Amino acid sequence: MRALRQADPTWWRSGTFDGRPLRHVLRQRDIASVFRFLKARGWSRAAIAAATGLTETRVRAICQGKQQVTSYEVLERVAAGFNIDRGLLGLAYSDGDDVGPARHDSHREPISSAFTPATPAWPSGSARESWPAPDNDEAVDIGVSEPERRSPDVVRTGLPVLRRVLDAHDLPDDGPVRPIGELQDSVARVVSMRLESNYGQLTTVLPVLLPELHRALDLHVGQRRAEVARLLTQTYRAADAIADKFGFFDLSARIIELMASAARESGDELMVAAAAYVRAETFFANGDLDVGQRMLEHAANRLMPEANAGAAAAYGALHMRSAVLAARAGHTAAAYDHLAESRQVARRIPEGVYAGTVFGPASVRINSPSPWTLVTRRPRCVRATAGHHRTACPPNGAPTSTSTSPEPSARQEPGSGRWIR
Repeated sequence: MRALRQADPTWWRSGTFDGRPLRHVLRQRDIASVFRFLKARGWSRAAIAAATGLTETRVRAICQGKQQVTSYEVLERVAAGFNIDRGLLGLAYSDGDDVGPARHDSHREPISSAFTPATPAWPSGSARESWPAPDNDEAVDIGVSEPERRSPDVVRTGLPVLRRVLDAHDLPDDGPVRPIGELQDSVARVVSMRLESNYGQLTTVLPVLLPELHRALDLHVGQRRAEVARLLTQTYRAADAIADKFGFFDLSARIIELMASAARESGDELMVAAAAYVRAETFFANGDLDVGQRMLEHAANRLMPEANAGAAAAYGALHMRSAVLAARAGHTAAAYDHLAESRQVARRIPEGVYAGTVFGPASVRINSPSPWTLVTRRPRCVRATAGHHRTACPPNGAPTSTSTSPEPSARQEPGSGRWIR
């Protein structure tokens, strides 16, 4: 019986299970299949538990597919207990470690970047540093100059990495998770980068920060989980700003869905309102302007603008964007109603950044496009893509320079609510 407890290290490189090479099983970290393979080789549940330091109950749950092994420490114990080369599981080697006779430097399995905790697979030549280090709350230093941070080349080089991180949002790699207070500081810096249009810098930072937030969401429960969801909402918004700015509208639509889901998870109505504000981009793109207007109105009706400045700003920003949609759809009277509601709220609060959106009297004056400009011609803030119009009035809350009044030669037709020349 004792011989059964010594796994043959050659199994893992040349063996198969259920028609799958065990090398592939290990690369995917399918520990349930590893345990079932061992049971087929005569290992009892108790023997597997003893080799890995797990309880028999957990071994049974893993074999049945009811639990997954994601802990780096447990994966290390699995490798050590069954003579598995660490590289086959994507685990880092350390000086002097020896997990079994099959381990020789010349046969090391390359460590997949997908298994490297908190470190994305950066394309060759791109600038990166882990940001920020867990014990560092100082300003971000990503090793590139300010012009490079804004460079389209930096964005287009880093965007595939960001896509992969978003694809695995519900399957984050193992890695460290900083305290929530430090995560809040990091997200506040990301919001500032977005408002300052530092897209290159965001492209460098987000592939490191997002996996950590995804891990934090899995780690926490209750109010802490809700706070992480709020932070994720803001961070997804920054990712959407990149996708929208550089014309990756399919990616933008996916990110908006993730943002809306995180906002609902947060239970914060201001985050739900911010997600609705950004979601309006979708309706600019597909031309369903009436649907977009209803969506924004529904979001605004959920808020109590008299409650506090944050609620007032969210309410006003939603009406400001509703005005643009209404005007683009030709509903000039409705556009004026939304503008009037937005201006009324703006008079009660100071100009500032509220839940990641710039709002206040100056923002309403600058950002409120005139119905004349929007209905009679394509405004400067709209660009044509793939047969439809796509808004470029900053979708994520930064100010623009769009005209705020009708053209000088225009006048309002009495009783019609329409502007004529």
